[in-house]
Amino acid sequence: MKVNWKNGHLVVAGTLTFGLVVGMGEGALAQEKPQQVAKVIDIDGPQLKTNRLKEAKWYQAYQTMPTFYKERLEADSKTTATIEFLVGGKAVIAPGTEVEVLNKEVLKVKSGTVWAQFDKQKLAGENKRFQIQTAGGVMGIEGTEFIVKANPDGTTELIVVEGAVSVNDNMVTPGNQATFGRQSFQRKAFHAATDPIGAIRDAAFQNVDPATRSVLRPVVNRALWYGISRGRLGRFFYSRELWYARRAARFVSNPEDAAVDEAASQVSRRVGFGLGGAMRRAHNDSKPKPIRSIDVNNSGSLPTFTWDEVKRADQYSIVLAKDQDATDVVWYGTVPQSDKPSITYPSYGPELASGTSYWLFVSPQVKEKKDGEEMYVPQTLNGKHLGHTTRVSGTGHTPVYGDVNGAEAMGATGTPEVRWKEVTGARTYQVMIQNASGETVWSDEVSGTSYTYPATARALPSGEYSARVEAYDSTGIKMAETKATVAFSSPGWEAAGLEGPPREEDTQGALPVNELLESLRTALVVSTK
Repeated sequence: MKVNWKNGHLVVAGTLTFGLVVGMGEGALAQEKPQQVAKVIDIDGPQLKTNRLKEAKWYQAYQTMPTFYKERLEADSKTTATIEFLVGGKAVIAPGTEVEVLNKEVLKVKSGTVWAQFDKQKLAGENKRFQIQTAGGVMGIEGTEFIVKANPDGTTELIVVEGAVSVNDNMVTPGNQATFGRQSFQRKAFHAATDPIGAIRDAAFQNVDPATRSVLRPVVNRALWYGISRGRLGRFFYSRELWYARRAARFVSNPEDAAVDEAASQVSRRVGFGLGGAMRRAHNDSKPKPIRSIDVNNSGSLPTFTWDEVKRADQYSIVLAKDQDATDVVWYGTVPQSDKPSITYPSYGPELASGTSYWLFVSPQVKEKKDGEEMYVPQTLNGKHLGHTTRVSGTGHTPVYGDVNGAEAMGATGTPEVRWKEVTGARTYQVMIQNASGETVWSDEVSGTSYTYPATARALPSGEYSARVEAYDSTGIKMAETKATVAFSSPGWEAAGLEGPPREEDTQGALPVNELLESLRTALVVSTK
């Protein structure tokens, strides 16, 4: 047998025995599986597409999906996704972005915007450096946080938040922005490098176009605080509302209050101190007062939190965290305005370890319009936040999930389908398809009570499967699940896929093992005719 490589393709001449191909198929080549280098941990939007190995079609990706060597991912115009690398790092790809995971240490940004953060301690071990490639050049990462944008004209924009990034033999440090191509490099400071990381991060996002920033910012916030123990990221759990609650101190005072105080002073000087003082007292009585204390009642099976009403508030944001900075959030909820607002910890809420101290934050909020949409922001008065914080002792609570009833799955005669009954209080449902080994081969999120396997989903070999359905409340916390096994059989299901561009030729002159094996089998058929 004679084997030649030309432009990355296999050319076979002469005769090829059946035993050789079978031996290669059953032996070493067949045992070499594609190498997993990352995993998709979050998808926020309708479609993240994947183009694996030799595939000339795009298929729909899913949460928890393993990502392999040479795999391409593309987010549509309404989707943002988070990828976690096995070497210790995360990348959030913005809508309309396409990336290719070249190997465990290299990510290629073909187009669009990517935020990334890498663990310096992990990279300092076996892998000294991670690389980001674009048409503009190669970036060396040694544990850092940055935003990179690949422009259509071939140039690349880089903003470094933390750490340092080397670009074509140039170093970009925190607080600096670089624009570069194959033959050009420009660097400038966009924010003082001595400022806190949070301020630099905000400044970095100001340089991203508004459409991308509005979607990328909250998803990056989720990625920063993502915890494996929580299992699933809630769309609302780490939203901008919670981000603003954490940073309430940055809000400025209400100018209306200052105007009233000035008017009262003018009345005091011109009319008399009695009337002016009465105006000031009346205004002060109408001003919202900060929350003075939070009553924690542990007498029942679940703790109940009660506090005094804050005037002019539209609702209250409640955050329970493991630390005083509210970075490791356990639970988040909202309470509408009332004369005696209170909330009881839900039975399905995350574990509250006995004897462990937690921090409870109650923040009155008002409705405002920001970036063209209505949202709730922390209420302040004269620059001071009106919320209150108290410490709470864990009660030894363990979550008790409700049951997703009436679940049934079908797949014997065609496309797999899953149906179930509505769960009171649920906002979304997570549907998971598992094979006979218990491995999740597909997952997706819906707001209704039925799910049809999408035409662009992963192909299913014939065999036995089961479906799991989990219900989540409005804050993204799991509240119910299917308790019984929902089994179904599939005769095999082929994904339709979407037509995609052909895979680029491997510059190293090597093909993935399954392509090599297929080429050898084809050569056998040709040579034996």
